[in-house]
Amino acid sequence: MLSSKYFSLFDNHIISEKLVIDGVKTTVQTFRDDGERSRMVLLEHDQSNKVVKEIFSFDTGDYAHLFGSADVVPSGNILGSSYPQYVEPMNEDRQYQANIFEVTPKGSIAWRVGVKGLNPWDPDDSLSTFSHSSFDQDHGVSEKINGWVISTVERLYEAPVFSKPCLVAKEVGAGEKDEDQLIIRLFPFNTIRTQGAELPGKVYFYDAASREVFGAGDFSFQRAWLARAVDVPLAPAAAGRPMTVGVENSWGDYRAAMVGPPEGLPWCEEGARGGAAAASARAFYAE
Repeated sequence: MLSSKYFSLFDNHIISEKLVIDGVKTTVQTFRDDGERSRMVLLEHDQSNKVVKEIFSFDTGDYAHLFGSADVVPSGNILGSSYPQYVEPMNEDRQYQANIFEVTPKGSIAWRVGVKGLNPWDPDDSLSTFSHSSFDQDHGVSEKINGWVISTVERLYEAPVFSKPCLVAKEVGAGEKDEDQLIIRLFPFNTIRTQGAELPGKVYFYDAASREVFGAGDFSFQRAWLARAVDVPLAPAAAGRPMTVGVENSWGDYRAAMVGPPEGLPWCEEGARGGAAAASARAFYAE
């Protein structure tokens, strides 16, 4: 669960049936016979209309009986893991026992890590295709995985990360804005996905030389790294002054970056509370 609106999952694409084989009750797992393979998936839940729709899918090319992951990272990409049913050492794309993918919202691979290993059935055989699991060919039962496997993959940061700030104007009435009262917006992300809790954070805009603070605010990090905008009003003294932005989490991890005077920052794009510099490629925003 990424939020009340978005959910991520790894679709192994198998079906389970309970059968009696040789007098023994057995759970049989087989892949769906529809030409598709294990996928990284994001779902959008429209609670008011009680509708769930698939908004992202990436075919890993693998047939993974167990495990697998799919999560959104601060860039807006989707990070996940998978593994094949069969390893083909002589096939450049199928020679890996485990895979990690980072995929853009448009479905292109940003990067991939493949883990190679010896044939667990015959370590001296480096050429032959082999099964990655103890698999009953007659009944489709996957008992256990042999060789390397990654159940899930996580990204970690030493300090919070954030988008380049952009500017919004203060709303003073219906359709009216005061562009003399600047508000600075950025998207902060915690060092880890916290899932169960939305932890507090602080943001500061200041002059690094004089330590004068032009604006500060408290906020909550979105627990699963969906984009959540944080808006901070700037004091008039910020005009023409070089600014540094600093973000701190509840553990005291702190990251700062020089952003220059506010006049040099871009105006935020309309809609989705995003900005050109914030994350134009992001497809998923927190509510």
